[in-house]
Amino acid sequence: MENIRAYILSVVAAALICGSIRMLFGKKGGTYALISAICGIFMAFVLISPLRTLDFSDYGDYFSGFMEEAQ
Repeated sequence: MENIRAYILSVVAAALICGSIRMLFGKKGGTYALISAICGIFMAFVLISPLRTLDFSDYGDYFSGFMEEAQ
């Protein structure tokens, strides 16, 4: 449960940071497009980053148990 809480807080914090930075630069000029792209990449990284900590090797053992139970 603590991991989910930390994940949600990191997403909210990243959204606040990106929103603040985008407000500072306004909606005019080429810098707005650049800042928006950088914020989009940053948000994608924050959203996907928990996937790198998953251990997929355990899932093979988990699903093999289903096969044994089915037989």
